[in-house]
This record gives sequence, C-alpha cells and structure tokens, in this order.
Amino acid sequence: VVPSEASKVAEYQGILKATEEFEGSLGDILFIPMTDGQNEKLTRFAQNVEVHFASRKKNEIVAKARKLLLSCDFSLSQ
Repeated sequence: VVPSEASKVAEYQGILKATEEFEGSLGDILFIPMTDGQNEKLTRFAQNVEVHFASRKKNEIVAKARKLLLSCDFSLSQ
C-alpha cells in the first residue's frame, strides 16, 4: 500500500524489508527464478515508493483542479 501522506513514506521501510524477505523466500522454494537479482520485480516496485506516492498526489491534484474548473461558470456576457 502506497502511503497517502508524505510523513508516512518513512514508515514504508518495514514494508520494503518484508517485500525483500518474501521475494527471497519465493526464490528459495524455486517459485520464482532468482538469477543475479534480475527478477526482483516486487522489490524494485516497492523501492520506488516515492515515485508511486508522487504519481498518486499528482492524480489527486489534477482531479481537484478538474472539479474546480467544472464548477466555475465561464459563460461570456454580451
């Protein structure tokens, strides 16, 4: 789960550690191939939390801006 507030991004480190351990255990039981770290897709995704957080915030801001623009009356008086 990507944090919804910037102050909670630091708390995400526990999730990152758990993801690395989980992916390692999947490799240990040969559920996923582990060749030179090339297949650590879950871990790479989790490490990009800042990117995912920024993307979520951008989408929230754009949605608020759209809602604000749609609520305005832009009719021209003649």
